[in-house]
Amino acid sequence: MTSDRALEIVAFDFDVPADYHPVPLAGAEGLDSVRWARGVVDEIEQDVDSVGEVGDIVEQLAELRRQLLSQQDSWLSAAVSIRPEDELSIGCLVTAEQFAMDDDDGPEAFETMLREGTRVLAPGKRTRTADLWRSHSDVGEIVGMFHRFDVTDPGAVVARVEQRTIFGVFPPGSSDMIRFVFTVSDLATFDDMPRDTQAIVERLTVTTAVRA
Repeated sequence: MTSDRALEIVAFDFDVPADYHPVPLAGAEGLDSVRWARGVVDEIEQDVDSVGEVGDIVEQLAELRRQLLSQQDSWLSAAVSIRPEDELSIGCLVTAEQFAMDDDDGPEAFETMLREGTRVLAPGKRTRTADLWRSHSDVGEIVGMFHRFDVTDPGAVVARVEQRTIFGVFPPGSSDMIRFVFTVSDLATFDDMPRDTQAIVERLTVTTAVRA
C-alpha cells in the first residue's frame, strides 16, 4: 500500500431508477429465488399502469438470482430493470463490486485491462464497437467503456448483438475501487446506454476510513 492510498472503502451504495429492483444477495441466501421473483412481478403489476403479459419472467428472474448467488461474493450488489411493454422482460442487469487494488493498479491499469478484454473474447464472440473514456465525479475518477459485440451460439447461423458498459470508480486516497457492469441483450433498453448508465454510476456514494 502506498502512502497516498491510506484509505479503504468500508461501505458503498448507489441509486437506480424506479424500474430497477434490487437483487437480494449477501445475507439473503435463505430467501427463495422464485418467491422473490414473484414479489417483483406483483410489485410491477401494482405500480405500473399498463403491464404486458407475465410470460416466463418469474423463471428468468429466479435463474438470474441463482446465478449471482452461485458466485458466493459477499462484495457483490446487483439490481435488475424490468420492461413492462408487451411481455415482461429483463431490461438491464447492473452489478457493483468492491475490489482491493495492488500498488500498480489504478485507472490506467483498469483502462488497459478493458481494452485487452475487447480483443480477447470467449469463442463465439466478436467485438463490433469498443469506446473508452475517462471522467471525474464527486466520488472520484471514472474509467468507462461501451462494448457492443456479436454472439454466435454453437450451431447458429446468425449472430445476435449484445452490449454492455463497464465502469471503474477510483475514490481519491483509496486502495479499493468499485466496478460496475451493465449488461443488456435488448438494444432498445436504453436511449443512450453510455450516458444513462454513467448517470447511475455518478450517484455512487462511498464511505472510506483509514486502513487499520
